[in-house]
Amino acid sequence: MTDQTVASLTDRLAAYMVEAFLDGRGYDPGDKIDVAVTLKEGFHTVLAEMREDQAAGTATYDGLLPSPPPGEPDEGERLHRHLGGGMTPRRFVLVRHEDETGVSTEQGAQPGQVVAWGVTFPDGVTVTRWCVSEIRQTAVFASIEDVEAIHGHGGKTQVEWMD
Repeated sequence: MTDQTVASLTDRLAAYMVEAFLDGRGYDPGDKIDVAVTLKEGFHTVLAEMREDQAAGTATYDGLLPSPPPGEPDEGERLHRHLGGGMTPRRFVLVRHEDETGVSTEQGAQPGQVVAWGVTFPDGVTVTRWCVSEIRQTAVFASIEDVEAIHGHGGKTQVEWMD
């Protein structure tokens, strides 16, 4: 997203948070979990509104992507994580639909099988643990995007979020 789009998102999100506090939905500003939940709801609401405006031609936001496929985090979720939002790690599995290298198949994996477990922490750091061979490799990555770039094989292995 461009700086201008981020500024627009930030302004709209700030307005959402003020409105949520004042309109009776309320949240406790001293409770980090309560604020994080409201902030996450706000990201999704504001992004949906911005996408609708853009689709209707009433606004243009450079760098605002269309809604992601189901199960994949959108810009709000990524930004929320980047800003330290979300108070708990998020679990996922890697499902290998097609074994591009043949290594998983040699270890007994079948198409559509889970080949690794993983967790993404609120700061974006992601850990994977392989589960299809006798060697149970554990690896740490800077982000889920890095995991997808290295192990996704162009969509042949996909992240499926558990929470």
